[in-house]
Amino acid sequence: MDTYVIYLLLKKIYFYSFLILLLLLCTACPGEENCFDLGSTTRVNDLILLTPKQTEYSQGDEVTLSLSIPATNSYFGNEINLFHETGDHSALLALGFNQLFIGNQLNILIGTDGNSENINWYYAVYNENNETYELEIEIYLNRVGEYSFMTDDSLVFDGGGCNRFRLDTNVLWEDIGIIEFTVVE
Repeated sequence: MDTYVIYLLLKKIYFYSFLILLLLLCTACPGEENCFDLGSTTRVNDLILLTPKQTEYSQGDEVTLSLSIPATNSYFGNEINLFHETGDHSALLALGFNQLFIGNQLNILIGTDGNSENINWYYAVYNENNETYELEIEIYLNRVGEYSFMTDDSLVFDGGGCNRFRLDTNVLWEDIGIIEFTVVE
């Protein structure tokens, strides 16, 4: 066989080997999600309410911590429906404080307790009727004293794997982001 023919044959083998390898690389991980997508995390201030808002309460007074997030929103840029994207029936709210819950009686009206070890984790449940994630907790202020805490909280919509969104927010109170009040006897 002629050297030139061998050269052409090897050239074709390398070329087709390269194409096959490239094709295999492009199809090796079909549907793999990118877990490092910064577009799935955002901050929207003042989505959590603590009412009634006062500087002084009496022992036994009731305050309500509540949250209502529309499933369809533009918080992450483009309009998306968080329930359709994730299928998550209960989004985890991880509050950045626990002082409000220590020594006080809680009554969860809408939602569920998030974790017995973390008294500041709760689940906002998806309401199919109005397409919102909702949480409502009555807190009976039994502990007398000064309350002062920062609020920096996260709501996680987790559909499993990389199919998740995190919404950082805070309790609407004052501009400085610190909740301060007193409970007297």
